[in-house]
Amino acid sequence: MNLCECQIDIDVDYLPDFQKITERTARKLHKCGECDRDIILGESYFYTASKSDGHFWTFKTCADCKSIRDALYCGGWEYGELFTEVRNHITEVSKISDDCLLAMTPDARGKVCNMIQEYWDEWCNDEDES
Repeated sequence: MNLCECQIDIDVDYLPDFQKITERTARKLHKCGECDRDIILGESYFYTASKSDGHFWTFKTCADCKSIRDALYCGGWEYGELFTEVRNHITEVSKISDDCLLAMTPDARGKVCNMIQEYWDEWCNDEDES
């Protein structure tokens, strides 16, 4: 957990019966459950196995998406909602600190900076139309 002032705190409606997150190396092609990009052979990724409400599920996260989660989240999170929550955070706060950005992988930092730029472009266009 990072100690940035810009952390995202999500109220998770449930606590899993159990959850185990392990770092793995891809021996075949996988998809990241957050950004939907391919996790290629030999690449590191994070595998989550969990059980809640009587259902067992698994989830794969690429290292870039995990670095965003590690840099910005202070508590729980909902798998598959990373970019929705980051966009909501950017809309509400309109920035992310340099410390948080530097805690991310370069590719993750680029994705988040692009989301910030998109927000500012949209905001400027709204101001121009007023």
